[in-house]
Amino acid sequence: MTAALARTRTPGRATPTTSTVCAVVLRVAGRPPTGTHLHAPGTPEQEVTVRIGDLLLYVRDAVTARRLRHGWAATGPLALRLPHRAIPERMPTVTGWPVTVALRLTHQVEVTPAWIPHTSGQALDVLRVRMDRLTWEVLDQRSWQTILDVLRDAEDRVAGIRRSSSHPHQ
Repeated sequence: MTAALARTRTPGRATPTTSTVCAVVLRVAGRPPTGTHLHAPGTPEQEVTVRIGDLLLYVRDAVTARRLRHGWAATGPLALRLPHRAIPERMPTVTGWPVTVALRLTHQVEVTPAWIPHTSGQALDVLRVRMDRLTWEVLDQRSWQTILDVLRDAEDRVAGIRRSSSHPHQ
């Protein structure tokens, strides 16, 4: 171990953070690939992995899963103002390496919606939904419904209810 590393890893003392993710914004239109997977059911390590496009959410308890689904469902009246299907050409082009985000949410998560009307610099209305450090920019009703469906599945799974859709959705 180098002297520099030895200084940064002092036993019994917190290591200062030199970088951290403060916020993640995911823009979604259409039906992103989704899925849920239950890990270690019936044990203290029980956890549901939720995949929504390029996001992996880890949910360990029923309270968190319920807050996520209920919070998302509460944004339904705003989602009805979105077009049924957004025009894919309006999505930003992704260049370089794909990015995947993994986030573990706790029962303290709050779901906060905001309606962002289109402006001259923004072609579409956006439903912005904040969950902890994660912010969704939802462009159409299809994507909103897809996310609601997978959050409902996650809530069922973490509660121990097995649905027949144990394979990823497309």
